[in-house]
Amino acid sequence: MTSTHLRTLLDPPLSPVDWVSSLETFDVIAPASILMRCETSRDFADRAATGIPSSIRLDFLTDCILRLRYAPAAAISDSESPMIAGRFDTPPALKVDEQQTNLKLQAGDLHVEITRRPFEMRICDPQERIVWRTRDLSAEVIHPNEVPVPGPTGGACAIGSRNSDRQCAFISLDLNHDEHIFGLGESTGRVDKRETFHLLWHEAGSSSSLKRIPFYMSTRGYGLFIHTANAVRCHIGDLDPTALAIVVDDTRALDLFVMVGPDMKQILPHYASISGQPIVPPRWTFGLWWSPVDAAAQIDVEASARALRERQLPGDVINWPSNLRKEDDHSATIERLRALGFRVATQYRLDAAEHGQKSARELLDQGVTALDVDLDQAATDDISARHRSILGYGRALSDLMGAADEQDRRALWTTTAWAGSQRYPIHGSCASVAGIEDLAGALRALLSLGMSGFPFCGLDFGSADPPDAAFSARWAQLCLFASHSRAPHRFTDVHPASDDADDGSEAILRKYAELRYRLMPYLYSEAIACGRTGLPLLRTLALQFQDDPTSMMIEDEFMFGRALLVAPVLDRTNRRNVYLPRGVWFDYWSKQPVHGGHWLDVDAPLDRLPMYVLGGAILPYAPLAQHTGAIRLDPLSLELYAGENTGSYTIQQADGSTLAIHYEFTARQLMLEGDPTPGEVELVIRDFGSKPQTVRVDGREGLHLLVNR
Repeated sequence: MTSTHLRTLLDPPLSPVDWVSSLETFDVIAPASILMRCETSRDFADRAATGIPSSIRLDFLTDCILRLRYAPAAAISDSESPMIAGRFDTPPALKVDEQQTNLKLQAGDLHVEITRRPFEMRICDPQERIVWRTRDLSAEVIHPNEVPVPGPTGGACAIGSRNSDRQCAFISLDLNHDEHIFGLGESTGRVDKRETFHLLWHEAGSSSSLKRIPFYMSTRGYGLFIHTANAVRCHIGDLDPTALAIVVDDTRALDLFVMVGPDMKQILPHYASISGQPIVPPRWTFGLWWSPVDAAAQIDVEASARALRERQLPGDVINWPSNLRKEDDHSATIERLRALGFRVATQYRLDAAEHGQKSARELLDQGVTALDVDLDQAATDDISARHRSILGYGRALSDLMGAADEQDRRALWTTTAWAGSQRYPIHGSCASVAGIEDLAGALRALLSLGMSGFPFCGLDFGSADPPDAAFSARWAQLCLFASHSRAPHRFTDVHPASDDADDGSEAILRKYAELRYRLMPYLYSEAIACGRTGLPLLRTLALQFQDDPTSMMIEDEFMFGRALLVAPVLDRTNRRNVYLPRGVWFDYWSKQPVHGGHWLDVDAPLDRLPMYVLGGAILPYAPLAQHTGAIRLDPLSLELYAGENTGSYTIQQADGSTLAIHYEFTARQLMLEGDPTPGEVELVIRDFGSKPQTVRVDGREGLHLLVNR
C-alpha cells in the first residue's frame, strides 16, 4: 500500500483520463433497457475540457438485478461469455420518470436515480435507502496516474477509462462507515475485505491466486459481479476509507451486474442465476478421500485400502498415485477396490488438444471415478485467455464426468477457478498448512470462497514433521467439517508397521470421521439446498446472522449448513472464546441449552471440537457405515432441538427421493409428522429444563407422533 501512495503523489501525470461528467440524452431501446449518451471530462485542472463521449447502457434483467455497461463512444458490447449462464427472457416492467435535473427509473425492487450534471448514479431499495452510489464528482478528483484510487484530496472519478500503455476502465463507489464487504474468491487474509487491496487474476504457479473471483457482496444490501476475464484491481477503503474503487485492466469498457438484496442470503442466489447454478457433487464425494503417499504401485493402493477397512477408518475415495497410466489396464484392481467400497481418484494432466476429453475417457473406462486436475496446465500467458480456458476445460471435463449413471456420477477435484467455475466442482483449497498456526488462514480461505458463490470446497489434511498430535487432531477436526475432506499425509500411513507410532490422533480422526458419516443425511441434504440457492455449505456467521452486528467480526467460527455452529480450536490452548448469535442454542456434546447474544469461555480438550445446534433444528443420523454406499436410513435417528414452535426438514437421499418431516410444539405436546421411512425411527427430543425424551416407532407407513412434553 505504501508504494501505491507514493505513485499517486510523486509520479508524473500519465495520459488523459475520460470520466463521465454529465448525462446528455437517453433512449428506451427495449422494454427494460436504457441507453444513455454522456459527456466526459478530461482535464483535472479545467473541468470544462471535454473528452471522448461515452455510452452507458442499463438493462433491468429482473426486479432485483441490473446490468450496467459502459464504453467510450457509442460501442456497447453484446458478445457471448462463458461466465454468463443465466437467461433473462422476461424483463420486468420499467417506469421512466424524466425530470430536469434527474432521471428516475423503477423496475420492481430496483429504484435507480441518475443526476444529470455532475453525473451520479444511485440505487435504492423499496424504502428509498441508498444501497449503491457512484462517487460524488463535486469533490476534488484524483491525480490521473492512479485512477480511480483516491488521492490526497480524497475525491474520485465515478465511471471512466484511460487509453494508454496502461489502458483500463474504472468505477468508484461510496463505502459507508458501517459497511462490510465479503467475497472476491479464496484468500487466507481477512474474510471482511474492508480496508484491503485485491488483485484478481490467476497467476500460473502461484497458489495464492488460483481462485480469485470478481464478485463481492456488501452489507448495505447489494452484490456486484464484475463481468470480465481481465485482471481486476479492487481498492476497498485501503487508501480512502470512504471509497471502493474497481479497475479492470487492458480494456476501456465495463460490464457490471448489480444485485439488490436486501441481505446477503438473497444476493448469492442472484449471483448464481447470472453465472450459473452450482452442480451438487455425488453423495459419495462427501465421504472421506484417502491418498496413500507411499504407494508406489497398484498393489500398495489395494493394501492401503484393506488396511483402512481393517482399522475401521471410514472412507469413500482412495487416490491412486500419479503413476497410474491410461495405457495400462488397472480395471481388475479398481474393481476389487470398488468391492471394498472405494472409488478411485487419480491426478491427471490435461490434454490441451482434446480439452482433456480423449485421454480422460480412457481412464474413466477403466473405472476411475474422480480426476484431480489443474485446469490451468494448458493456459497461455494472456490473463484473459487463461481465465477463459479454466472455464472451458472445466466445462469439457465436467460434461465428461457427468456422463455416467446419475447415481454413480464421476467428479472433478481442482484448485483453479474463475467466475462461473462453481458450475464445475469440487474446488480444493490452496491454503498452505504446515503447522497449527496456519489453521486460521485455511479456515478463512474456505469462508471467503463460500462468500464468493462457491458452495463446495475441499480441504487437504495438513502435515507436520515431526508428527504433532495437537496439530493432527485440530487439523482433522477442521477438515472433517469442510464440504469435502482429503487426507493425503500422515493419516494415510495405515500399514501395520505404523501401529506403534500412534499418538492418539488417529482415535480423534476416527471419532470425527464416524460423526461425519453418521451425519451424512444432514450433510447431503444441506448440500442439495446449497445447490439450489448458491449458499455455501460452510458459511460465515455474518451470512447466516446478518442482523447480529457482532457476527460481522467473527472469522474463526462457521455454520456447517443451517443448524450446526462449529468453533474449531486454532491453537494449542485447549480453550477458546465462542460467540453465539442471538437465539437459543444447544451444546452439541452436553445437550444443554444456551441463550445466544454473548460470548462463552469454552473448555476444549484435544478430542473436543466446540459445536452448537441452533434451537428449532432437526438433525437426522444414519447408522454408522464405512462408506456412503453402505448407508441406510434404517434405523433413522432424529434429534429435535426445542427452540421454535414449528419447523420442518427434508432429508435428501442419493437416489433423488426425499423424506419430509414437520413438527409443531404446543405448551403440552409435540406433534410430528413425516413421510414413510425405510424402517424404524428413533426420535430424541432435546427440550429446556427436562431430560431428553426418546420415542421409537416403525415409520414404514409414515410418521404420526403425538408426544407429551
